[in-house]
Amino acid sequence: MSPTIPAEEFTSLVRAHHAEVYRSARRIVGDDANALDVTQQVFLRVLEGKVALGEARDRGRLLCWLAARTALAHRRGARTRREQEGTHAMERPNTTGGADDEAQRAEVRDALQRQVALLPEELRTAVVLRFQEQWTFAQIADEQSISEPSAHDRVRRALELLRGRLTQTGFAAVAGDVPGLLLEASRATPADVPAGLEPRLLSLRAPAALAASAKLAAASLALVSVIAVAAAAAWWPESSAGEGGREWAGAVVSPTAPAATAAGIPGGLGTGGRAAVAVETASPARPGAGAGAGEGNTLDPDAPGKGVLAGRCVDGDRAPIAGVVVSALSLQHEGKFARFGASCVTGRDGQFALELPVSLETGEEYSLSTRHPDFVRHEHPKAVARLGVTVEVGPFELLSSSHDAAGESSLEVTVLDPAGLPVPHASVSSWRPVTGADGAPTEEREAHGETDASGRAVLELSRLGRKRLNVEPPAGEWGPASLDYGLDSAGRHGRTIHLTPGLTISGTVIGIGGEVIHGRGGFVAAVAEDGARWIQAETDDRAGTFVIPGLADRSYRIVRDGDEWSRVELPAVRAGTTGLVLQLKREDDPRDIGDHQAELHGEVRDARTGEILDIGAFDVSAVWLGDTGGADWRGDVLPGLVFPRPVQTAMFGEYVPPKAFHLDGLRPGRYALSARMGSRGEYGPAFLGPFELGERDIVSGLVIEVTVPGLVHGVLTDPEGRPLAGGFVRLTGFGPLSRARDVQCDAELRATRGRGAIGVWDDVRVDEEGRFEFPCLPAGLGVRFALHHPDFEFAYSGAVEPRAGESLDLGSLALGPRR
Repeated sequence: MSPTIPAEEFTSLVRAHHAEVYRSARRIVGDDANALDVTQQVFLRVLEGKVALGEARDRGRLLCWLAARTALAHRRGARTRREQEGTHAMERPNTTGGADDEAQRAEVRDALQRQVALLPEELRTAVVLRFQEQWTFAQIADEQSISEPSAHDRVRRALELLRGRLTQTGFAAVAGDVPGLLLEASRATPADVPAGLEPRLLSLRAPAALAASAKLAAASLALVSVIAVAAAAAWWPESSAGEGGREWAGAVVSPTAPAATAAGIPGGLGTGGRAAVAVETASPARPGAGAGAGEGNTLDPDAPGKGVLAGRCVDGDRAPIAGVVVSALSLQHEGKFARFGASCVTGRDGQFALELPVSLETGEEYSLSTRHPDFVRHEHPKAVARLGVTVEVGPFELLSSSHDAAGESSLEVTVLDPAGLPVPHASVSSWRPVTGADGAPTEEREAHGETDASGRAVLELSRLGRKRLNVEPPAGEWGPASLDYGLDSAGRHGRTIHLTPGLTISGTVIGIGGEVIHGRGGFVAAVAEDGARWIQAETDDRAGTFVIPGLADRSYRIVRDGDEWSRVELPAVRAGTTGLVLQLKREDDPRDIGDHQAELHGEVRDARTGEILDIGAFDVSAVWLGDTGGADWRGDVLPGLVFPRPVQTAMFGEYVPPKAFHLDGLRPGRYALSARMGSRGEYGPAFLGPFELGERDIVSGLVIEVTVPGLVHGVLTDPEGRPLAGGFVRLTGFGPLSRARDVQCDAELRATRGRGAIGVWDDVRVDEEGRFEFPCLPAGLGVRFALHHPDFEFAYSGAVEPRAGESLDLGSLALGPRR
């Protein structure tokens, strides 16, 4: 392997940027050894010409970005990603917290870094990427495979935990400035660069070193998830794919896989015929694996064969559409992610051919989707790829989404304050009008950037026509700006945006009786209508006053939350409002006084002794039911709640278990109460409800009675009574909701050949002798069990009602006929 970058240029890059690249890697992986490996991988790719340095405005930033991406992939290969709920997020302004002594701030930064290391991994990653690597929320969302609001939410929750932990450890005075402290920590206390790192990297130029690093580079690239070319532009718009498969935006783009420039991706349109494909798999095929079926009715799951899904994209006049990105994701999952995926781009004849992994003899099921700037996204929910054959999925007729024209151009945006001084770190985005999938007009973000120290950002655009420019300055005194503009020719264009002072919302936070309570761990924030941006208030803890600056002339939702006071949400507060008063009651006060949302209050008792039990931090929760369509509560809804979906939980500081629960901040809707007491199975799960809650409803005096759990066990058999391995048993109910879940779970288990269903969290896998056990069931609840196996039709047990402390043997439970 020969280096493809001049020795002098490589030496200059190593000497200028090796320290910051190492530090970016170490902030992610958390230890020296792995950070050294990641740093070497980054510069090895540079040496091999796999990083598009020539098109980057800031090479150091590009290398640090690549280090963070490689570090994340490195870490991802050694752990399982956890499921995460997403709501909304906030951004906090960089205000000072009142600690003027630099020695004290250094002590605070050290304490904060220790607390960051203790955060749950997904929250730690999000907050480090946001404030220490300066990633956008869109980049964080793409990296963690979540929505952008969920990325906001992870950062918000991480900041709340860190603020609370700093307060608990005696740094309450500066706890409100966690974002600023994180930024300071990355600059003021950088990780020591190991001695010898620079000569070690420079030695990579030697041919022997390159050869010795080939296997390391291959392993590194295998760890980096291949990003569908359609989504790559969101990562590093300055880079593009060159010849020889150069790395672009974290993906290795093959020159045999052309991509449509009009779709916002690198490269040019295909030259006709069916486009080449880039395939990504979570479990790559072993070398030499064939495409034939294995023994029985499954293939080797670790060595899938190949099949092809082919089709054609046309417009309403049946004319072919070139440059459509067609993506496929398998319905078979590993964890919460699709096990297989691929994408390709249609040629001039509109045709595509996706070569896809097939791990099942019965065929691999995929969902297909399209992306093109001129056409509405089209989805094909299920197509079956067959081993060794091409399956035609028919023409996709795409709905036109836009009337603008293709045309590449760049827009240089300069953002200035009223005095004409540059505004750095402002978020700049360009939006184009399109038609949504429902036929209604909407907007699509075409490009995004951030202003540099001179107040400039360059947006690379692929379309001409009418557009809207949005500018969001850093949190502070300047308000956001929006400008309608149009481009009628390709080339370079410029716009200058002069910001004006933003509006504010100000007021006071007091407790019932007039007590000033702001600043004891809570926060006040304004949330825009779309929920994508939270703007935290600047506060005066002594007076209990707050000011939320930098607002546009619009309405906001005001949120106050974060401590022992009930959560408050005030809708539709117009920017410019002054004298707003938030009067809070304590969260354990069941009276309808002050400002609050819906709440549930009560206690948990031992049904046998009547003892009121201490309640752990996560023992009692309110479960939102949504619309259950009038289904029977005990027979159809409640059985589906016995096994909850996994969620991430975190707790900080010393926790003193209370004798009562107080669940506040609930939105209007239908809820149930769930109690899961005892860490060693002393009590079975118990439920109370349902409750229909309005905007300010408070329900108090509730009592949840818990009992010793019941235990149920049995043996899964085939129709002839022979015990079967490879099956699953699930607890279920008796109505249409339960039946729908059972049918869906069985279909997913069949699609994965018994490796587990996509959306199932309540199944128990039988052992080699077909035996199963449910050790912790609620006493007195009538249920039944759904029996699943990939080779047999699913069946049900009879009705079962476990008693407290009873061990109930169901005996042999037979599946239905062979499929």
